[in-house]
Amino acid sequence: MFNFQIADKENARVGFALAMRKHVGVQRPHSLDSLSERTGIKRRTLQSYLQGQALPPYDAMIKVMRELDEDFADEVLRPANLGGVSRLTNEAPDDMRLLAIMNGTSAEIADAYATTGKVCHVRWPKVREKLAIAFRHIGARLRQEARA
Repeated sequence: MFNFQIADKENARVGFALAMRKHVGVQRPHSLDSLSERTGIKRRTLQSYLQGQALPPYDAMIKVMRELDEDFADEVLRPANLGGVSRLTNEAPDDMRLLAIMNGTSAEIADAYATTGKVCHVRWPKVREKLAIAFRHIGARLRQEARA
């Protein structure tokens, strides 16, 4: 496991490579060839990410995260003090989507209290946004049940 305190480009490149090495390669869940085929990213380009020679642009990062296990995204996001990634699909029930949002929000609040004893001005907008989404889901669900 890696723990970078500063999210600069160099640490991001190394962190992405370390996380990728746990998931891609010989005797790993994914091969470079299969990942290349599923993402549309050239094998040589993926290899440069894997070896830490290059940091993928945002669109490539998202493509890779979509194809690899959720643990990969957790490892990539850990330096930003983010985690608890779960895969949501349009087919996922609204209750499960709501549960994922609430769990993420609870984790954010718990981490804030554990590190600073409060939800600071930097974290509060994120927490507020997540809670607003959760309340919209709850409201929609209650209206749906009231009509039934």
